[in-house]
Amino acid sequence: MQLARADRRAGRPTDVRAEPATGSWEDPVDEEPCGILVVLRGREIVLSGRLDVTAAADVRLALGAAVAEGTGELLVDVAGLEHIDVTGLGMLVGIHRAAGRQGRTLVLRDVPPPVGRLLFLTRLDRVLLTTRTRRAGEQGPRPPSPRTARP
Repeated sequence: MQLARADRRAGRPTDVRAEPATGSWEDPVDEEPCGILVVLRGREIVLSGRLDVTAAADVRLALGAAVAEGTGELLVDVAGLEHIDVTGLGMLVGIHRAAGRQGRTLVLRDVPPPVGRLLFLTRLDRVLLTTRTRRAGEQGPRPPSPRTARP
């Protein structure tokens, strides 16, 4: 690396081909792209897999069509999302804004913990609405005990 910097400073062309020790970064990724399932047209969509730069355009088209076709809340079930990157987050914010312009609300349902953590770290949890469904065996929220309740 020092040699490449010295050559650049001297104005000579350099041919630096550094590869990572554990393979090339250009190897194709064998992970499944984002799956899109329209449950109720214009009302509910289920996303699964990876919502990244390779899938964001397709998801944007599906969600944009859902925003235009329906009224009220647009539920997006993200329980099956394994990964989301900054492109996916930006796409969700864009759809949230488009839904707001149409008088609709985008609601993310059953956000998995890794995605929820990313929403929290980017403070998008303050912008995007989320909800959880009760699964079999789960209990609903408990009322506060009289000792901890504030008047």
